[in-house]
Amino acid sequence: MLDTWWPTGHSSDAVTQSLRCYSPGDLESLLDGIGLALVDVQSGPSFDHETQTLQPNAPLERAMQYMAILEHR
Repeated sequence: MLDTWWPTGHSSDAVTQSLRCYSPGDLESLLDGIGLALVDVQSGPSFDHETQTLQPNAPLERAMQYMAILEHR
């Protein structure tokens, strides 16, 4: 995903960054062999576009984000 933003009124100062989303399983694969382990995943919010409401603690498969808890091993 590409994300572009700029200060209000200064579109000529636009900054674009690329983002990559990883499932917890993909993250575990990336951590393999580097001394870190995924020990917990805390689900984040989801947004219901039909009702225009935010669900603070959504099931992982519907969440917009999650927090990964890593441990040095």
